[in-house]
Amino acid sequence: MKDFMVRANFTCKNLLNKEVSFTTGDYVDELGGYLYKNGIPFCLQTSQLARDYLIWAGDGHELARADYEEIILFSSRVKMWDVEVPIYNKDGEVIGHETRKRIGRFLPSEMDYMKEHFPDLMESDSFMFNNFFYKGSDILEIKELAEYLSR
Repeated sequence: MKDFMVRANFTCKNLLNKEVSFTTGDYVDELGGYLYKNGIPFCLQTSQLARDYLIWAGDGHELARADYEEIILFSSRVKMWDVEVPIYNKDGEVIGHETRKRIGRFLPSEMDYMKEHFPDLMESDSFMFNNFFYKGSDILEIKELAEYLSR
């Protein structure tokens, strides 16, 4: 059984410094934390390259996972919100506040919701999806997260 499916065409160098190309829908194997093509490793399973271009297929739900991860990770989302920031005088004392715009992929309320309702998918000390999100997570939980972000 193949462990990961390619989500989008890409080319990289394997660990022997040889260029290798991948086509959407190809499958690759994992062994000892490395991903392999033609028996030669090309990256770590936890690398950003793997996160950007590969989908875990170990549970047989890679096509659904690809759709859900597209929503969660890659769909166009630009959220804007206001924050109040202090204004200081020359002595370092707060003399007022100013409203500023912030822009991001997720609203602060969405980040709070995800940390509360999907803690097993998130890094505990930052707002990033963890290794379990990318390999081993329950497809129903990934579906629920995608549906939340699609509302």
